[in-house]
Amino acid sequence: MMTMTQTVEAMKSYAEQARAITDQWLMTGKDRFAAASEQAATQVGDMAAFGRANVEALVASGEAIAAGAREAGDALTALARTAIETNTAAGKAMLQAGSVNELVALQRSWVEDSVKAAQTEMQNLVELSNRVAQAAAAPITERVRAAATTLARPSAV
Repeated sequence: MMTMTQTVEAMKSYAEQARAITDQWLMTGKDRFAAASEQAATQVGDMAAFGRANVEALVASGEAIAAGAREAGDALTALARTAIETNTAAGKAMLQAGSVNELVALQRSWVEDSVKAAQTEMQNLVELSNRVAQAAAAPITERVRAAATTLARPSAV
């Protein structure tokens, strides 16, 4: 049987062990909380950087569209100027035609040239549209790829 002193000493020992276990548990929780907080801060920073890159991609896409619109506007302005000059010259030539046959021949030539020019310019505008669409889509496509890669990782942002 234990004496009173032994009982008190055993109780002190158990209390110290319980305190050590509690302190260890609290420190482990504190360490885990600190690690989780640090990881969360890193992830918030990563998300902010990811969002910033997305905005930059949208800006680059918008700039490509604006540049394409300027180029298309310049092309259409040049087309209109050329059409006015060509049509004016054709009209003058038709007014100076010496016969109906000459007038018909001039008119046929003017129509054929106009159709060819329209086809060429349409092809140029289609090519311009394709270039602009590809240039505008490139930065966004890259961000979609980055998002897919990021989300595929186990510790996705």
